[in-house]
Amino acid sequence: MEDSGLIVRKLDDIQLVVCAAPDYLRRRGEPTTPDGLIEQDCLAFGDVPGVAQWGFRDDAVRRSLRIPTRLCANDFDTLVRAALAGAGLVRVPTWQVAHYLADGQLRIVLEAYQRPPTPLSILTLRNCLLLPKVRAFVDFLQRHWMHPRLPL
Repeated sequence: MEDSGLIVRKLDDIQLVVCAAPDYLRRRGEPTTPDGLIEQDCLAFGDVPGVAQWGFRDDAVRRSLRIPTRLCANDFDTLVRAALAGAGLVRVPTWQVAHYLADGQLRIVLEAYQRPPTPLSILTLRNCLLLPKVRAFVDFLQRHWMHPRLPL
């Protein structure tokens, strides 16, 4: 990247988890493998209803699985609210559900099959980072991105 005139600054890591409300898991059972999701009600992020692709790690092998969906939405808040109401399993970034996991309103399933976190970075032109408003925005993102408990 040094020769390109671009600067990359890491903001955080994104870890996706599959989770559901304890009430849903009592009613429907907890899947023990990703293949078990086919028999579950899944709530997926996307624009195309019907089937979603969810990625998992099985030992060191990455695999993608087509998951039939009960609800498809392009808004994580909608999906999380549906999961909290017991509508099904949802796959979302941990920062989106951290407080619900901490207080027991949602529970992670298939944790052993989670893929490693994906880095989230911001890419800027080297000369743009010199502009005070751009530098302030990048600094703000680095301090606050995906940390909902911090006041903005």
